[in-house]
Amino acid sequence: MNIKQITVAVLLGTLTLASCSKDNEPLKEITTTSDKDSDKDKEQESDKDKDKEQDKEQNKDDDKGEGQDDNKDKDKDKEEEEKPKTKNKLTQVLDYRPAVGQFVNVLPQYEEGDDQEKMNAKVLLSLTSTDQNKKAPISLGGFGGYVVFGFERDVDNVKGYDIEIRGNAFPNNSEPGIVSVANDDNGNGKPDEDEWYELKGSEYDQATTIKGYEITYKAWQEADKNKPKSFGHSAWTDNQGNTGEITGNKYHQQAYYPKWLKNQDSYTLKGTRLKSNAVKKGAFYMLPALKWGYVDNVPSSEGSRFDLDNAVDKNGKAVQLKSVKWVKVHTAMNKVLGALGEISTEITAVDFPNPNAPTND
Repeated sequence: MNIKQITVAVLLGTLTLASCSKDNEPLKEITTTSDKDSDKDKEQESDKDKDKEQDKEQNKDDDKGEGQDDNKDKDKDKEEEEKPKTKNKLTQVLDYRPAVGQFVNVLPQYEEGDDQEKMNAKVLLSLTSTDQNKKAPISLGGFGGYVVFGFERDVDNVKGYDIEIRGNAFPNNSEPGIVSVANDDNGNGKPDEDEWYELKGSEYDQATTIKGYEITYKAWQEADKNKPKSFGHSAWTDNQGNTGEITGNKYHQQAYYPKWLKNQDSYTLKGTRLKSNAVKKGAFYMLPALKWGYVDNVPSSEGSRFDLDNAVDKNGKAVQLKSVKWVKVHTAMNKVLGALGEISTEITAVDFPNPNAPTND
């Protein structure tokens, strides 16, 4: 008869079954599932401890990295604070297209062979030269005549006024010009017609102000009432159904039509038009200043400063501009004052009133 002895031993919480053969020789030691689970739990606990240690080390590294980043940011801010502030400056005239007027071909002086590029360069020299013999005002002629400026860097919208554009106004001789600004929204390197924002002035919302006004100037023709060509006569028509003339006067007998447009029999200018400010007093005209917001309107520097926060789109809605790349000025009125000639905006200087304006470097 076979004899089998089963011994059950519980040692330290471990159950072991020992089987013997008929010769009392041990056959096999069997470890129960509870043994395996216990070992597995210990391994997992050990792994968790290792993970925690790794997380601690990683957190230390992260904290160290964040500290370094914070220090870098502080150093960068300190550098920006210490960087000397330099004024922006006028460096480019992209386009100069005066309307017909008594100072056209004189301010600046046209010379035979001058083209658009050369006239742009002359405008820039007139406004920026340190040689007083070369520095002079420029004239935009009658309504719509304009100039487009570019700068060393973008004009930032800072607290207060952002740019100053001076004219040659004096009491009762205001010849207002409207300022518009633009950015290179489509990246083609030039201001496009739909990218301009007007800087709103005191007359913007007046019922007498015409938005989208257009005028076409016609070059002198033999049949134009026998007026001498040297006297600058030019006829005009507008998009309101009106016609008129820019007549010459004895004080300025050069051609009033831009000579560098010799291959153009006519050209059209556009923009917001303001009601004439001219008031006749006997044989004289008075041109009182408007309230605010125009070039060549008042003699003071303070009254010739402009804020980008006044920018509006073509529908009159305010727009927020962080900075602008180009600035345009156009003559805002269409009026001839007899012997005084047409109302024409003149510009003598472009400057930046805020020396603490941030740079874009």
